[in-house]
Amino acid sequence: MERLLTLLRQPAFAVSATVLGLVVLLTLRPGADPDLFARTAVGRLVELSGGVVHQDPFAYTPRLEQWVDHEWLSGVVFYQVARVGGDAGLLLLDLVLMLATVVLVAMAQRETMGGRTWSAPWLFLAMVPAFGVWISVVRSRTFTFLFLAILLLALVRWREKRTGWFLWVIPALFVPWANMHGGFVVGLGLLGTAAVAVTVASPRRASVPVSYTHLTLPTI
Repeated sequence: MERLLTLLRQPAFAVSATVLGLVVLLTLRPGADPDLFARTAVGRLVELSGGVVHQDPFAYTPRLEQWVDHEWLSGVVFYQVARVGGDAGLLLLDLVLMLATVVLVAMAQRETMGGRTWSAPWLFLAMVPAFGVWISVVRSRTFTFLFLAILLLALVRWREKRTGWFLWVIPALFVPWANMHGGFVVGLGLLGTAAVAVTVASPRRASVPVSYTHLTLPTI
């Protein structure tokens, strides 16, 4: 049992086991979310129009005077990837986004633990809410999970090292995020939670670290 626990704490095992489990789940029976086709069509429309359009050409019901597609940028990404790599390219994009998200969350966990160790069970459980999103060819929500992981790592590094440059990535992060998926509001919620945690933690409680990495990635 002791050897097993030691193995579970190894960085290579922690990340490899989590990624392998997710890859198996994703490639076992990948299906396309119906929204993917609409996103790809919007991406093609943006390219043909030379910019973001404000009229919905796909509606067969009475149209609104102004159409605001808040996920147009993810459609552009999907269309460009599909044009170059087809379905395989979209699946590869999903795998890359998944791998990047897992690695970023693992880095945030390791920063919180002082860079001493990793935890495969914790990392795998933290990713559980994202399984339903990644078990598809690709979805706009995958960008929210990636950006949440980046935001989490930036907050953890600011807390651990108290260097402000980590926070500079946050405004730049929300610019593409707000145009790729509506889940950017979850990022605002995480920022608010972090702000409250830092405010409540008084100097007298400095010995008790404020941790954000116990939060699992929510299902959007």
